[in-house]
Amino acid sequence: MISRHSDWTSFTLSVLAASTLLLMTCASEGALSGGPADKTAPTVVFSSPKPAATRVPVSTEVKLTFSEKMLPATVRSALRIVPEPVDGYDIKTTWRKLEIRFNSPLRQNQTYLVTLDKSATDLRQNGLDGTFILAFSTGDKLDNGVLAGLIVGSSDVQKKGKLLLYENTNQELDSLRATKSEYTFQPTDTGTFKLPYLVERAYVLFYHWDQNQNGLIDAGDFFGRPASSTVYPQADSASSQIRIRPQIVPPKQLKLLSAKKLESSLLRLRLTRPVAKITKRTDLNVRINNQPMDLLGIAPVKDDAYGLVIHTAAPGMPGENALHIRDFMDTT
Repeated sequence: MISRHSDWTSFTLSVLAASTLLLMTCASEGALSGGPADKTAPTVVFSSPKPAATRVPVSTEVKLTFSEKMLPATVRSALRIVPEPVDGYDIKTTWRKLEIRFNSPLRQNQTYLVTLDKSATDLRQNGLDGTFILAFSTGDKLDNGVLAGLIVGSSDVQKKGKLLLYENTNQELDSLRATKSEYTFQPTDTGTFKLPYLVERAYVLFYHWDQNQNGLIDAGDFFGRPASSTVYPQADSASSQIRIRPQIVPPKQLKLLSAKKLESSLLRLRLTRPVAKITKRTDLNVRINNQPMDLLGIAPVKDDAYGLVIHTAAPGMPGENALHIRDFMDTT
């Protein structure tokens, strides 16, 4: 009897211990709350091909393994391959792994860069510490040009902007920014950057913190360029240290483009800056012949971001008048 009781007790304790271990395992795998905050940046702990591998078969697949569970959607959006494979590629992502299968053979004797920027995050929204770069070549050697330097500015400027590198050195800056850059990198959180494995040729390089993510260099963004209009990577990165000091892009100067009388007390204005955020009549100081104009109301013009209709208190404005707008708050 005693032995049976002992066996039952032992069995019960074993079941309880196993259940407790299972619960602890589940909690450690999936729980995202409780305990100290996890601020450790995830890393790539395995890659195939190996970093800086040469003579890689043109039929290769790329495989990455992360140090912890990642949000697959952020990994996919952070991925860039340079140069882009001719026929594209398919991506398979799981919590800890990324697999890339190319739709056609890669080029012979070509250096490829597989990059992930800092927008690739783990389950606690921690991004990579800097741009991850896996370089490999289908030939006997890798391209060895390097651009290195420092972003000078606040912590946010150093962390949140991107470095865009273009092979086209003859295009106007605004139209260049509207096209996709050949290379996109991010500096580390301390502002240092290193762009390795580049072909030794002239490039256009600039920094852009695109505040509203519209792909344009506009008011409120931070933008910066090196002292030279073009940069030339060299094998010895110490001899080509670049400093970029981004500055905030100022708003366009406010001008009144036109004023049209719609009715006796309604005016339609068109300005040089978007006015969609103007919602109260106190947002605007309108003067006619240098005298304040009382406003009863304002409304944006449909399908015209720069248009505004104002309802004035004084009916009619006979003859020629000088209309001015003062103290207009930037709304870009």
